[in-house]
Amino acid sequence: MTPELELIIKIALPLLTLVVGIPLLVSRVRTSSITYQSINLEHFEKLRELCGNDARANLAQLKVGFGSIIKGHLTPKEVEWILYIPNAYSYLKKYDGCSRFLEIDTYNHKFIWRDKYSTKFSRISMKLILFLLYMVLVTVGVYIFIALDNLFSLFGLALSILFVGVGIIFIFLGAIALLFNLKMGDAKELTKKVVVDKEELEYLNSA
Repeated sequence: MTPELELIIKIALPLLTLVVGIPLLVSRVRTSSITYQSINLEHFEKLRELCGNDARANLAQLKVGFGSIIKGHLTPKEVEWILYIPNAYSYLKKYDGCSRFLEIDTYNHKFIWRDKYSTKFSRISMKLILFLLYMVLVTVGVYIFIALDNLFSLFGLALSILFVGVGIIFIFLGAIALLFNLKMGDAKELTKKVVVDKEELEYLNSA
């Protein structure tokens, strides 16, 4: 192995570790914060005060308030549901992570699949696509590193560095596909959650 190739490997391995490690760390944080207990009561009460009887009245301020908690955006009805339905607030962060796949049924007080994923076939197809993307991208990325010695012999230093960059990008994209697959699993769990029990549901619908 030439000194140039050794240098490429020394640079690439820490980058590869970082690329693989960051998604895994994000996944670990996502799992450990599933109950989302980091929001204090004072913040919650301020949001409810801003919401009042109609979230549309102070929607801009509410978006700022929720923006410090979640990345996605809530509709006025969803804001009211999150703030006033018992137990709903505890699912906020997890819903935010799955909102690409889910929406809130504010009448029946539960999380449901978006139309695109409403059938079992569409969900299985998406999970299969994400898994295949993960396998293909990571396999190609890892193969580039395995074949780096041969690539250096054939293409020289400059193109070998380019191949390393491509390999890192492929592995990174594969890790993202894996995370989306995991989020679909979280979304499935969330659709099974009973946010309010039967008696509470009857009371809320009759109010």
